[in-house]
Amino acid sequence: MPRVKSSPWNRRSSLIIASVAMLAVLLIWQYGKSPGQREEEFVSFQNLTQFSDQEVRSAYRFAVANFPGLLSYMPCFCGCVYHGDTNNGDCYIDGFDGQGRLLFDPHAVG
Repeated sequence: MPRVKSSPWNRRSSLIIASVAMLAVLLIWQYGKSPGQREEEFVSFQNLTQFSDQEVRSAYRFAVANFPGLLSYMPCFCGCVYHGDTNNGDCYIDGFDGQGRLLFDPHAVG
C-alpha cells in the first residue's frame, strides 16, 4: 500500500487551527469572569495573607491575574518542585474547588 505524503500546508494549517483554538479557549476562560467575580475569589484568601506584608499580597494578585498563562512558563525557583509543583503558578494557586473558584496555596505566603 503506497504511503500518502501529507503536504506541509496541511500540517501548518492544522497547527494554526489548533493554536487559534487553544488561544480562544484561554481568552474565554481568563476574560469570561467579571472583575467582581475575580475580587470575590481574591477575598477567599485574605485570611491566608492577613499577616503578610503588601509585597506578598501583591504577588498573589499578580498570580491571580496571570494564572495559568505567564506563571505556567516560569519554573519554580524555591525548591518546591520536590513537592510536585511544576511551575511558579503552583506556588500561589493550588487549583479549583467544585464551583470553579481558585484554591490558593499557602506556600508563597512565606
